[in-house]
Amino acid sequence: MTDAPAGRRLSVLSAADADRLRELPFTYPTPGCTAGDVAPAGLRLLRVRHRLPPEADLDLAAVALFGWGPQRSVGRVAASSPVVRQGAVALLRLGVGPLRITAPVRVVDVVHGPTTRGWAYGSLPGHPETGEERFQLDLDTASGRLVLTVTAMSREATWWMRAAAPLARSVQRAAAHRYARSADRAALPGR
Repeated sequence: MTDAPAGRRLSVLSAADADRLRELPFTYPTPGCTAGDVAPAGLRLLRVRHRLPPEADLDLAAVALFGWGPQRSVGRVAASSPVVRQGAVALLRLGVGPLRITAPVRVVDVVHGPTTRGWAYGSLPGHPETGEERFQLDLDTASGRLVLTVTAMSREATWWMRAAAPLARSVQRAAAHRYARSADRAALPGR
Protein backbone atom coordinates (compact mmCIF):
# COMPACT_ATOMS: atom_id res chain seq x y z
CA MET A 1 0.00 0.00 0.00
CA THR A 2 1.45 3.37 -0.96
CA ASP A 3 1.35 6.28 1.42
CA ALA A 4 -1.51 8.69 0.93
CA PRO A 5 -0.49 12.28 1.57
CA ALA A 6 -1.72 14.12 4.61
CA GLY A 7 -3.77 17.11 3.63
CA ARG A 8 -7.41 18.01 3.38
CA ARG A 9 -9.02 17.06 6.67
CA LEU A 10 -6.04 14.88 7.69
CA SER A 11 -3.20 15.76 10.01
CA VAL A 12 -0.53 13.72 11.76
CA LEU A 13 -0.61 13.41 15.55
CA SER A 14 2.44 14.37 17.57
CA ALA A 15 4.50 11.42 18.78
CA ALA A 16 3.49 12.18 22.38
CA ASP A 17 -0.24 12.21 21.53
CA ALA A 18 0.08 9.00 19.50
CA ASP A 19 1.94 7.26 22.35
CA ARG A 20 -0.70 8.41 24.87
CA LEU A 21 -3.51 6.98 22.71
CA ARG A 22 -1.67 3.69 22.15
CA GLU A 23 -1.54 3.16 25.91
CA LEU A 24 -5.31 3.45 26.34
CA PRO A 25 -7.39 0.26 26.64
CA PHE A 26 -10.26 -0.47 24.30
CA THR A 27 -13.67 0.40 25.77
CA TYR A 28 -15.20 -2.92 24.74
CA PRO A 29 -14.08 -6.51 25.44
CA THR A 30 -14.07 -8.00 21.94
CA PRO A 31 -11.55 -6.35 19.55
CA GLY A 32 -11.97 -7.84 16.08
CA CYS A 33 -15.69 -8.53 16.56
CA THR A 34 -16.69 -6.85 13.27
CA ALA A 35 -14.97 -9.66 11.36
CA GLY A 36 -17.95 -11.80 12.39
CA ASP A 37 -21.67 -11.61 11.71
CA VAL A 38 -23.05 -11.41 15.24
CA ALA A 39 -22.66 -8.46 17.60
CA PRO A 40 -21.36 -9.29 21.08
CA ALA A 41 -23.88 -8.96 23.92
CA GLY A 42 -24.76 -5.34 24.58
CA LEU A 43 -23.67 -4.03 21.16
CA ARG A 44 -25.95 -3.25 18.20
CA LEU A 45 -25.08 -4.32 14.68
CA LEU A 46 -25.24 -1.87 11.79
CA ARG A 47 -24.18 -3.06 8.33
CA VAL A 48 -24.33 -0.99 5.16
CA ARG A 49 -23.33 -2.53 1.82
CA HIS A 50 -22.72 -0.29 -1.17
CA ARG A 51 -21.97 -1.39 -4.74
CA LEU A 52 -19.44 0.91 -6.35
CA PRO A 53 -19.76 1.98 -10.02
CA PRO A 54 -18.90 -0.74 -12.59
CA GLU A 55 -15.64 0.99 -13.56
CA ALA A 56 -14.43 1.25 -9.94
CA ASP A 57 -10.88 0.03 -9.36
CA LEU A 58 -9.96 -1.99 -6.25
CA ASP A 59 -6.48 -0.48 -5.93
CA LEU A 60 -7.74 3.12 -6.23
CA ALA A 61 -10.54 2.46 -3.78
CA ALA A 62 -8.09 0.87 -1.33
CA VAL A 63 -5.73 3.87 -1.45
CA ALA A 64 -8.61 6.13 -0.43
CA LEU A 65 -9.90 3.67 2.16
CA PHE A 66 -6.46 3.33 3.77
CA GLY A 67 -5.95 7.11 3.64
CA TRP A 68 -8.75 7.57 6.19
CA GLY A 69 -11.05 8.52 3.29
CA PRO A 70 -14.35 7.47 4.87
CA GLN A 71 -13.60 9.42 8.05
CA ARG A 72 -12.40 12.46 6.11
CA SER A 73 -15.71 12.47 4.22
CA VAL A 74 -17.58 13.33 7.44
CA GLY A 75 -15.03 15.21 9.55
CA ARG A 76 -11.37 15.71 10.37
CA VAL A 77 -8.77 13.10 11.28
CA ALA A 78 -5.59 13.48 13.31
CA ALA A 79 -3.79 10.13 12.99
CA SER A 80 -0.47 8.58 13.97
CA SER A 81 0.03 7.75 10.29
CA PRO A 82 -1.52 9.18 7.11
CA VAL A 83 -2.07 5.57 6.02
CA VAL A 84 -4.06 3.09 8.12
CA ARG A 85 -1.81 0.45 9.66
CA GLN A 86 -2.30 -2.18 12.36
CA GLY A 87 -2.14 -0.38 15.71
CA ALA A 88 -2.47 3.12 14.23
CA VAL A 89 -4.34 5.56 16.45
CA ALA A 90 -6.46 8.55 15.53
CA LEU A 91 -8.68 11.29 16.85
CA LEU A 92 -11.78 11.58 14.69
CA ARG A 93 -13.39 15.00 14.91
CA LEU A 94 -16.98 15.71 13.89
CA GLY A 95 -19.03 18.88 14.19
CA VAL A 96 -18.09 22.49 14.85
CA GLY A 97 -17.54 24.73 17.85
CA PRO A 98 -19.28 23.59 21.02
CA LEU A 99 -20.97 20.79 19.08
CA ARG A 100 -17.63 19.17 18.20
CA ILE A 101 -17.17 15.51 19.12
CA THR A 102 -13.72 13.95 19.36
CA ALA A 103 -13.58 10.17 19.08
CA PRO A 104 -10.28 8.38 19.87
CA VAL A 105 -9.76 5.05 18.05
CA ARG A 106 -7.09 2.39 17.43
CA VAL A 107 -6.87 0.12 14.39
CA VAL A 108 -7.50 -3.49 15.45
CA ASP A 109 -7.45 -5.33 12.12
CA VAL A 110 -6.07 -4.84 8.61
CA VAL A 111 -6.93 -7.10 5.65
CA HIS A 112 -4.98 -7.16 2.37
CA GLY A 113 -6.07 -9.89 -0.04
CA PRO A 114 -6.28 -10.23 -3.80
CA THR A 115 -10.01 -9.43 -3.79
CA THR A 116 -10.47 -7.94 -0.31
CA ARG A 117 -9.01 -4.87 1.38
CA GLY A 118 -10.14 -3.42 4.64
CA TRP A 119 -9.58 -2.47 8.22
CA ALA A 120 -11.35 -1.93 11.52
CA TYR A 121 -10.90 0.38 14.47
CA GLY A 122 -12.08 0.15 18.05
CA SER A 123 -13.15 2.84 20.48
CA LEU A 124 -10.86 4.17 23.18
CA PRO A 125 -11.77 6.12 26.36
CA GLY A 126 -13.30 9.46 25.44
CA HIS A 127 -15.17 8.10 22.40
CA PRO A 128 -18.91 8.83 22.64
CA GLU A 129 -19.65 5.24 21.60
CA THR A 130 -18.27 1.89 22.68
CA GLY A 131 -17.46 -0.66 20.00
CA GLU A 132 -15.89 -1.19 16.64
CA GLU A 133 -16.30 -0.16 13.03
CA ARG A 134 -15.02 -1.99 9.93
CA PHE A 135 -14.56 -0.73 6.36
CA GLN A 136 -14.09 -3.50 3.80
CA LEU A 137 -13.85 -3.56 0.03
CA ASP A 138 -14.66 -6.87 -1.67
CA LEU A 139 -14.50 -7.67 -5.36
CA ASP A 140 -17.54 -9.71 -6.33
CA THR A 141 -15.84 -12.07 -8.77
CA ALA A 142 -19.16 -13.12 -10.35
CA SER A 143 -20.17 -9.58 -11.35
CA GLY A 144 -16.76 -7.90 -11.30
CA ARG A 145 -18.20 -5.13 -9.09
CA LEU A 146 -16.63 -3.72 -5.95
CA VAL A 147 -18.70 -3.64 -2.78
CA LEU A 148 -17.84 -1.53 0.25
CA THR A 149 -19.29 -2.85 3.49
CA VAL A 150 -19.35 -0.67 6.59
CA THR A 151 -20.01 -2.69 9.74
CA ALA A 152 -20.46 -1.18 13.20
CA MET A 153 -21.00 -3.02 16.45
CA SER A 154 -21.58 -0.41 19.12
CA ARG A 155 -23.62 1.22 21.85
CA GLU A 156 -23.73 4.71 23.34
CA ALA A 157 -20.95 5.31 25.90
CA THR A 158 -21.90 8.67 27.37
CA TRP A 159 -25.01 9.91 29.16
CA TRP A 160 -25.64 12.50 26.47
CA MET A 161 -25.36 9.89 23.70
CA ARG A 162 -27.77 7.60 25.59
CA ALA A 163 -30.19 10.52 25.99
CA ALA A 164 -30.03 11.12 22.24
CA ALA A 165 -29.90 7.42 21.28
CA PRO A 166 -32.50 7.50 18.46
CA LEU A 167 -30.81 10.54 16.93
CA ALA A 168 -27.35 9.04 17.47
CA ARG A 169 -28.38 5.86 15.62
CA SER A 170 -29.74 7.93 12.73
CA VAL A 171 -26.51 9.91 12.56
CA GLN A 172 -24.45 6.70 12.63
CA ARG A 173 -26.50 5.20 9.77
CA ALA A 174 -26.23 8.45 7.75
CA ALA A 175 -22.46 8.53 8.31
CA ALA A 176 -22.14 4.90 7.15
CA HIS A 177 -24.01 5.76 3.95
CA ARG A 178 -21.82 8.83 3.43
CA TYR A 179 -18.69 6.71 3.97
CA ALA A 180 -19.95 4.35 1.27
CA ARG A 181 -20.79 7.11 -1.22
CA SER A 182 -17.36 8.69 -0.72
CA ALA A 183 -15.83 5.48 -2.09
CA ASP A 184 -17.64 5.97 -5.43
CA ARG A 185 -15.55 9.00 -6.39
CA ALA A 186 -12.29 7.68 -4.95
CA ALA A 187 -12.46 4.37 -6.85
CA LEU A 188 -12.86 5.81 -10.34
CA PRO A 189 -9.88 5.95 -12.72
CA GLY A 190 -9.02 9.53 -13.69
CA ARG A 191 -10.98 11.01 -10.80
